[in-house]
Amino acid sequence: MHAVVKSLALIATLCAGAASLSAQESAEESAQESAQESARETVQESVQALARPFNRPVTIIVPFSPGGSSDQGARLVASKLSDGIGQPVVVENRIGANGQVAAAQVKSARPDGHTLLWASHGILAINPSLYTRLTYDPLKDFEPVTLVFKSTHLLIVPVESHARNATDLVALARQQPGRLSFASVGIGSGSHLAGEMFKFGNRLDVAHVPYKGSTNALPDLVAGRVHYMFDGPGNAVELIRGGKLRALGVTDARRFAQLPDVPTMAEAGIPDNVINSWFGLVTTAGTPKPVVVRLHAEIAKAIGAPDIAQKIADFGGSASASRSPEEFSTFIASENARLGRLIRATGVQADAGSP
Repeated sequence: MHAVVKSLALIATLCAGAASLSAQESAEESAQESAQESARETVQESVQALARPFNRPVTIIVPFSPGGSSDQGARLVASKLSDGIGQPVVVENRIGANGQVAAAQVKSARPDGHTLLWASHGILAINPSLYTRLTYDPLKDFEPVTLVFKSTHLLIVPVESHARNATDLVALARQQPGRLSFASVGIGSGSHLAGEMFKFGNRLDVAHVPYKGSTNALPDLVAGRVHYMFDGPGNAVELIRGGKLRALGVTDARRFAQLPDVPTMAEAGIPDNVINSWFGLVTTAGTPKPVVVRLHAEIAKAIGAPDIAQKIADFGGSASASRSPEEFSTFIASENARLGRLIRATGVQADAGSP
């Protein structure tokens, strides 16, 4: 009898253990199913977010003063991009430290495509060779979206200048070593680099006077407080047509269509002074690829519109969207290498005491 009781007790214990194991397995299965359902919901939410990635206003940070050709270009893109994504696109001018203030803001933004940097060749390809320390890495801290447009530079002087052509200007500078100065739209800008190329190539002793944008530099040039400048056509063309400035050359292999009588620098007797500016859009590193692709598609469509392309041409630019974000990334890397070599050859450095 005692043996029977022990057997029944053993069977009861085994049954209880089996029931407990079954309950544990059931709980684990339930938890697994819950986790799978949560994962499916997360994936579904992510897919929906990427299908409609823009749920609040988008901001384009422009590191240039309002009114210049670069600022105008950003505002043209903003107006069309807003239509494409169904959200307001705000342009915010953040000037300082040769683009580093604006770049740092975009670098630290949420990586969701709602903050874009209107980036020039200066910010993405010149600064790395110009400064020993930067607040950003142009190749690591941003997701390239697309190139937007390229622009030439004009060599311009006050209309009262004795220089009637580029070789006259070289002669004047050589006659007065250390007396002449040239303006630029900022340290490390294409305007600055073109001026340094002109100085280096012709062995001139002239001073560089950097300004915060074209709209600040041009009044001093018109007044003769600086002697010459390389600037984009955007604001200069009307001053040239209005008889306040004289254009001596174009830093391109071809003449500028709006000023067909102005020779190229090579035609003016100054070879190897060819340099163009370019502008594009990048966003914060880590932004999901589908968002970057969507931005590229909308911006490429915007600048391909005939009215926008014509407006870009009116201020001296040539609309030029990249075929893909990857193509723009490759372009940025190649420009880093090319302009780095040029900076080292001319010995250009960030001016002492510059921000």
